[in-house]
Formats: sequence, C-alpha cells, structure tokens
Amino acid sequence: MSDELIERANNARRLALMIVENRSGPALAAAIPHLHEAASLFASAGRPVRQAECLIDCARVHERLGQHREAASAYREALPLVEDESDLSLAIAAASGAGQALLALHDSEQATALFERAAALADQVNDHLRLAQVRLDLARCLLARGEAAAARSIATAALATFSAYRQTQQRAVCLERLAEAAFQAGDPAEGARLYREAAEQLHELGRIAEADAVLARWADVERDRAAYDNALRIDRERIARHEASGNRALLAQAFLHLGLIEAKRRDQAAALAAFQRARALWEALEDQSSMARADYHIAAALIALGERDDARQRLEQAAALAAAARDHRTEAEALASLVAVLRAAGDEAGTAATVQRWVEALRASGDREQEIAALGELAELGRRTGRLDRAEEALREVIALCQGDPQRYRVQLVDAHHHLGVLMARRGDLAGGLEQLQRALALLGEIPAYALRAHLRYRIGNCLLRLGRAREAQEQLQEALAACPDDKLRARILVDLGNAQALLGQEESAIDFFEQAARVAEQQGDVRATQIIRRQSGALKR
Repeated sequence: MSDELIERANNARRLALMIVENRSGPALAAAIPHLHEAASLFASAGRPVRQAECLIDCARVHERLGQHREAASAYREALPLVEDESDLSLAIAAASGAGQALLALHDSEQATALFERAAALADQVNDHLRLAQVRLDLARCLLARGEAAAARSIATAALATFSAYRQTQQRAVCLERLAEAAFQAGDPAEGARLYREAAEQLHELGRIAEADAVLARWADVERDRAAYDNALRIDRERIARHEASGNRALLAQAFLHLGLIEAKRRDQAAALAAFQRARALWEALEDQSSMARADYHIAAALIALGERDDARQRLEQAAALAAAARDHRTEAEALASLVAVLRAAGDEAGTAATVQRWVEALRASGDREQEIAALGELAELGRRTGRLDRAEEALREVIALCQGDPQRYRVQLVDAHHHLGVLMARRGDLAGGLEQLQRALALLGEIPAYALRAHLRYRIGNCLLRLGRAREAQEQLQEALAACPDDKLRARILVDLGNAQALLGQEESAIDFFEQAARVAEQQGDVRATQIIRRQSGALKR
C-alpha cells in the first residue's frame, strides 16, 4: 500500500513540475493542487521529507504568483517536518523562504524570527555561504525595522564571508545593504559611496542589468528623501551609459524611472517627455507589456496636466496592449485609473463596463484582495444606478471570494453581508435580507465598530418589524439605540421602536418614542421628518 501511495505521489509531483516548467503567469496556479495532493500522499506513506519537498515546491509557485501569505504558510508547514535534522538543507530553505514571504508582507518581526532560525540551522551544519546569505536577508529585516546599526553589523559579517570565498556578486549585495544602513543612519555620503561601489563591482562582472538596478534603487533612496537633484543626476548617468552602449531596453527603463522622479517632484511636463521617450524605445523593441506600462504613466501625467480626454485614450490603449501581452497586472492598473477618469466625467455606463473589465483582469492576475475591492465598487455602482441585480451578484461574488480565507477578509465579509442584506430587504425578500444581516452581525463579533453595530441591529430590527415579529424587533432596536453614536440614525431607531410598541398594543410607550424621535429630528433641523413623525404620534393620540 505504501509503495502505491509513493508512486501516486511521485506522479502528482511530476505533473506539477511539468506545469511549472512549461507555463508562466497565472497558469502556474494549475500546479498547486497537484503539489498538495503529492504532499498529502507522502504524508500518508510516512515520508515527511518528501512531503516537505512538495510543500516547498508549492510555496515557490505561490511566490511566483505573488501570493506571499500562501507561500509563508506552505514554507512554515514544511519546516517542522525537516527541522529535526532529517534534512537541514530543506529546513534552511523552508525557514528562509518563510522569512522572505513574511518580509514581502511587511511582517518584519516574524520574518526576523524565521531568518534567525535559518541562520542557526546553517551554523549548525557549518555552511558558511548559506549562513552569509541568511544574514543578508536578516539585514533586510533589521532595516525594515529601522535598526540600522544591527543591520550594518550583520551585513558586515556576511561581507567578510563572501569576500573570503570570492563571491563578488554577493559581495555587491552586501555593499548595497550597507549603503541602505548608512542612509538610514543619516550618513548619505557614505551611503552614496557604497551604492557606487556595489554598482561598479557588478559592472566589472559584466552584470550590466544588475548594476543598473542598483543605481535605480540608489536613485529611489535619494528621491524618497526629497534629494531630487541627486536622483535625477543618477538617472541621467544611467541614460548616458545606455545611450553609449546602445542598450535600448535598459535605456527605456532609465527614461521611465527618470519620468517617475520628475512626476514625484511635480514637473509633469518633464515627466511626460521622459515617459514618451521610454514608450518610443519600447515600441521599437515591440515590447507590448512595457509599452502598456509607459502608456499608463503617460496617462497619469496627462491627468495631472488636466488633459483627461487624452488620458482616457491612453488608458484604453494601455489596457488593450497589456491584455494582448497577458500582463494582467498592468491591465488591471490601467483599468482602475480608467474607472476613476470615467467616474469623474459622470459616465456611469462607461464606468460600469470598465469596472467589470477591471474585475476580470484582477481575476486573471490572481490579485484576490484587489478583485474583492473592485467587486465592492461594482456593487456600489449597481446600487447607485438602480441595477440592484448587478449589485447583488457582485456582493455574492465578494462573499464567495472572502470565504476562501474568512479571517483575513473578515471586514470585507461583514460589509458584503450587510449590503447584500439591505438590497434583499429593499426588493422585498425580508427573510433573506434578515439572514444576511444576522450573518454580518455574527461575523462582526467583538470588533468595537459601534456605528456599524448600531446600523446592523437597526436594520435587523427593521426587517423583524416588517415581518411582524415586533417583540424580537424591539430587542434589536433597543440594542441599536444603546450603541448608536449618530443622531440621524437615532431618530430612525426611535421611530421603529414606536412602531414596535404600537404593534404590541403599547400606545402610550409608542407615543413617547415618536415624541423623542421628533425632538431629535427637530434638533437636526429636519423639518420634513419632524412633521411626519408628529403625524404618526398624533394618529395614535386620536
């Protein structure tokens, strides 16, 4: 039986690795279920090391898809399977991989702990180069936490190891970490010297693109501290180098980067000129994805210059080029900007159609968080334009997406159930609306969102009231009143409490609630509401 399980596991893993080798982009996701199947089968066969290998493979696929949370989870699941010295090399890979995924999620505290575990394991097996690499990663964590002195110390230790082993490329990475630490510690002159040294070492190795990337990151650091002249000088040096060498791809990247710095310092005309230079170079290279990226930035500059019609055309062009190149991330960004332009122009039909395209691009890119946000916008648009069917459909899609990770998307789930409940009640499905609102309240739990809690309890009470369940409605409405920080909502709650009391035959109590509601509305200056409420009260008095 064990041999059969192992054979099935090997087949599943082979199929997954073939997918990884032959596909790219979102299509890589097809490998994940096969790797999970292989891991499960190896676990059943009592092969924890092979199970860990599959989990690490799965984590690497998640990384390539930009799914860092899922990658961290898979790496952490693999770690205890091999940390007991059954395969310390895999354990180091799992711990450092989890650290890198968590660092991408900006969780530097947990990332630091995992890199420290990886460093201890590398030290245990006396693997000096692995230890130096983990130290480099740990230095990134320390920099993210603002601990420049500690980062400098650990990067210096890594530099000593890589220098001893003549690892020039890794030595350049150490120099860049030290440069970051110097800038963070308030020594820009030392930081500039170290960035320069790192770039020159890579250039001497013939790693031109990597050297150029170091210079671009140095320019970013100068830009972020508002030293725009320094940043522009670095980018112009990059441009001069690539013009001399004839490297049009790197030249285009340098012009795009220059445009971003010009935009940051609010010289939109200069930014536009730089983006257009980049765009012309990428067009000559027939690079559709990069052309789309340039068009997206050209549109941003046009919007800043007040030329919205031209910007709209550029964004349409960017989305079309990105779609043709299957660059769904750029397509989604272009469509998101196009939605904003159409909304500002009051083009609701165009906005609705573009939001739908935006959702589809996000789905193709695998960006679940942004897809949820876009579907929420589609629902709001449907509600505002009276397309309640479209709004309900979008909210149900949000709920389905969020249920894949309910803890992570708890807030979005509460919001979706709330709005779906309101829509269902509005079209007369009171029982369905009540169920959705109760789910939202249950999910809200102990989150101290008093205004939202008051709104939910009010809406639940209103549904119960309309269903003729006055006593239950009264309980919910009293809870809503106790939590309510909003006078406008308070008046509505008091009116429904009056209605509940009237249904229960408590006319005097009902009149009292109506009078309280009328006073609140009057204090707010809402004359019409005051008159309507007083008419209700007067009808009971007669």
